[in-house]
Amino acid sequence: MTGDLKISFVAASRNDDHGGNLLHRMQVFIEALLGQCDRHGLNAELVLVEWNPPQDRPGLAEALRRPRSENCRVRIVTVPPGLHRRFDNADSLPLHQMIAKNVGIRRSRGNFVVATNIDVLFSNGLMAALAQGDLDAACWYRTDRHDVPADIPASISVEDQLAYCAAHVIRVHGRDGTEDREAGTFNRIYRDPARLRATAALSPLSFLPVVGSRIRNAARSLEFIETCGRLHTNASGDFTCMARTKWHELRGYWEFTGFPAFVDGLLCHGAKFSGLEERILSADACIYHIEHGTGTGYAGYASGDKWKNLDIEKIPRITPENYRETAIGMARNHASAVRNGEDWGLANETLEETTPGNRQSSTTADQPAHGAARQPHNAKDGQ
Repeated sequence: MTGDLKISFVAASRNDDHGGNLLHRMQVFIEALLGQCDRHGLNAELVLVEWNPPQDRPGLAEALRRPRSENCRVRIVTVPPGLHRRFDNADSLPLHQMIAKNVGIRRSRGNFVVATNIDVLFSNGLMAALAQGDLDAACWYRTDRHDVPADIPASISVEDQLAYCAAHVIRVHGRDGTEDREAGTFNRIYRDPARLRATAALSPLSFLPVVGSRIRNAARSLEFIETCGRLHTNASGDFTCMARTKWHELRGYWEFTGFPAFVDGLLCHGAKFSGLEERILSADACIYHIEHGTGTGYAGYASGDKWKNLDIEKIPRITPENYRETAIGMARNHASAVRNGEDWGLANETLEETTPGNRQSSTTADQPAHGAARQPHNAKDGQ
């Protein structure tokens, strides 16, 4: 690779089969990303943060195959179990996903950083937009997420995988809500402000508590939209692109040690209220997300079962009310969008980094990566 490193793709994972068939989803992600970087001539790196690797399973460098790429280098940065145990809720949350992403963001070297996840594919339109080189450091970038079946083939070309995805979209996560194409429903995030105003203006009837609740909810939703705008926060953890210098100014994601729902959305509000402009990429510049197993993906959130389980297990979480209040506070009270200290992303820790070898991968799923080279790495190296 020659020239400036344009993009650092940052994701986090561990070999624990979260959501079912996780290694397959990760393998599809890596092979497709590297193939797309070569196809579009995008000088990039993938910083994969392996957080708290299970001691009874191979590490990611051994469990995953690394395809040959002329344009994208793969770096695996490992946060060992001992560091994980320093954080609250270490037993109930084996992966602090957003803190792990901060580890990768802090050590990234690209001009722009794409925070993403390990079970997505980038469309040709999206990769072309990233490769063109006209990204603006005064903006942050978002796009829609299209969910596709978990059985996407791993042994076919990237082009065939993308064609499969385009033909098998289950649901689309856009700015205003999620369209479930199988159920024929639309789960709205932002309701029509005119209707919210009409509902909020009704006189609450004390003997009809349901009506009173609807009025209060409408008033809160209207206040949120009018104060914070209608940002594209839907599935923002799967794709948020911003200049690396801006990630550093914001000090990454809030390092909340509970369940990280809404942390990705708060990052978007933090970007806005720090002076950046949101840009939503075109419809063809989407990401495809490989469906999780039952209970770990969208269905668990939509049904409310995920929230009930978290409450039963007494795992701290950010509620929708907390989320709205925090975002409104950023806007109205000029509360700082920066929520972490200077040591964010485990900046003061020297972490092991694995660089898989460049031999072409075999076609068998259980063959380990070749030629891994290990070296310690400090966050300051990436600045």
